[in-house]
Formats: sequence, C-alpha cells, structure tokens
Amino acid sequence: MALYVHISACIFLIIANLTSESMPSWLESVDKDYASDPTNMYIVAFYFVGTTITTVGYGDFSPSNSYERMFGLMLMIIGISAFGYMSGTLSSILSNYDTSAAENMERLLLLNNFRQKYDIPDELYAEVRTTIKAVDSQQELEERDRFLDGLPPIQRNELMLHFHEKEFSKFPFFHSVGDRTFTSWIAAHLKPKVYTQGQIIYTEGDEIDGFYFLTKGVVAFNLQSLSGMIFAVVDPL
Repeated sequence: MALYVHISACIFLIIANLTSESMPSWLESVDKDYASDPTNMYIVAFYFVGTTITTVGYGDFSPSNSYERMFGLMLMIIGISAFGYMSGTLSSILSNYDTSAAENMERLLLLNNFRQKYDIPDELYAEVRTTIKAVDSQQELEERDRFLDGLPPIQRNELMLHFHEKEFSKFPFFHSVGDRTFTSWIAAHLKPKVYTQGQIIYTEGDEIDGFYFLTKGVVAFNLQSLSGMIFAVVDPL
C-alpha cells in the first residue's frame, strides 16, 4: 500500500508540473517558501494521496484542473474498492473464526449436559472431551494450510520452516544436512495430524507412506504377538 501511495504521489506531482503553466494547479495552494523544497512538495502530494485513498479527504489540498480531478477520482475509486475488499475479507475471517469457536463451545456444552443427564463415566467423558479438542485443533491446522496454499512457494516454504523450527532444531539429521533449502522443502510437505488417546496410527503390515514428528503427547509401541505388551514409549521432541 505504501508503494502504491508513493507512486501515486509522484504521478500527482508530475501532473501538476505539466499543467501548472497552462491552467490552475493545486501547487498554487501551497506556500511558495514551503514549495521551494522538492521534499516538501512530495510530502504534500503523499499526504493528499493518502487522505484521498483512505476516504478521509481533509480538503486543505484539492485538485484545481480537469486532469488533477480525474486523477483524484481514480484514487477515490481505487481507495473505496481496496478498503471495501479488505473490510469484507477481515469480516469473513472473523466470522469464520467466531463460528468455529462457537461450534466447538456448543459441542462441549452438549457433552456437559449429556454427562449430567446420562451419568457418563468420568473416563469416557474425558476421552470425548479430548476428541472434541483434537478435532478443533485439526481444523485450526487445516485453516493454516489453506492460508499457506494462497502464498507463493518461496514464502510458503519459509513460513513452514519457521512453524516447524522447534522440531527441526531437535532432529540431528537436519543439523547434519545443513541445507536450509532442503529443510524448507521438507517443511512445506509436512501435514498436521491430530490423534486422540488410544487411536492407532500404524499397524504392523501397513504400507509406510511417510514419517511423523511427535510434537505433543506420547506414542506407545504395542506388540500384538506378545498379547499387546507395550515395549517402548516415545516422548515428543
């Protein structure tokens, strides 16, 4: 936005300089001593463009000929369109966030009501509550991925690298590689997964289609051949 205002301010100055000899110009409304400095004139033009685009329009500086008025009209149209779009986008984001939070809160309230009405055991209640929170966390991660999908690949990879910097810093393999480009490429292909307590991630004989970084909770290795005996527990990174 600042770059757009800068370019528009420069164009506004150019229009004034080209037309000031043959017709009235907004330059005449500026004090001559102040106008003798080009920097001051740029500041005035930047100020005029900024107040016009933001639809504030104080009126202390205004176009004085047809060319300047047409340029001012263009600035107003672009300003209204841009701010309308940004306001709509922000409202949509806040509305989606509020809707998701409200739905999650409603599920938790229903669960509490069912617990009292049907005397749900504490253990089952805790499991269902954990599942509801896990679903909410999964939705939040999916929204983050949808946001990243709209960015250029380089920016998306850099953001993903920062999102997973903590995990990568604790993994010796990435220290030994020492290639930020490779690490950012790996980060861009990571997909968030949320599992609830007791849920099976992998069963012996399943096809291996990736690897996991455990960031929260614990995972146990269970040997079915030994009557389900747990022989290892993995803590998060």
